[in-house]
Amino acid sequence: MLHFSSYIIALNNANSSLIRSNLVKKLIPSSFHLIHTSACHRELPKSHSQSILVYEGSLKTRIKGVKLLSLTSSMTGLAILPAVVKDLSQTSIALSCGVVLFSSFFLSTPLLLDWITKRYVTHLRYDSSTQLFTATTFNLLCQQRELQFSADDVTVPDLPGMLTSFEVKGRPLFVDANQVKDPEAYSLMMGYDKPLDLKLSSEEKKESVS
Repeated sequence: MLHFSSYIIALNNANSSLIRSNLVKKLIPSSFHLIHTSACHRELPKSHSQSILVYEGSLKTRIKGVKLLSLTSSMTGLAILPAVVKDLSQTSIALSCGVVLFSSFFLSTPLLLDWITKRYVTHLRYDSSTQLFTATTFNLLCQQRELQFSADDVTVPDLPGMLTSFEVKGRPLFVDANQVKDPEAYSLMMGYDKPLDLKLSSEEKKESVS
């Protein structure tokens, strides 16, 4: 009877050990998975883009096409210019001068177009984290050029010139206000959120009274 009791106790201890072992095997992977998952979540950086598209010009495709056409035509004219100059010796002086003037105007067209279109802003973005604006324009070779500035760098002229909505450090830029996608950021850039300066009006009133 004592031997049978010892056998029962040993069997119970073995079952208890087996149950504990299985329980540990079930719990450890779950706990490890939770710890690993939470650690991974802590290590992942939170990257949120703060860039806002304030404005997109609708004429950007047309301007790019016209500039490319002008550059191609000028390159072609420049390539055949030596042959034309060689044949000028066999023509009259008036015709030679006409051809030279026409060629000069033909080759200067890209420069004229660049002077007009370099003010046109194709994209305007605002980064709220740095409070900086980025204006994109085309250069002479029809490549995109970016200009970064803050709202303090913007000057709105009292009498805007041709294709001039505002100036950034003395450089004139043009945007179509009817195509602005984010009026709040645009107002911040143009200074519409600032209080009106009534100093000039008060001085005018004093002068009229005196």
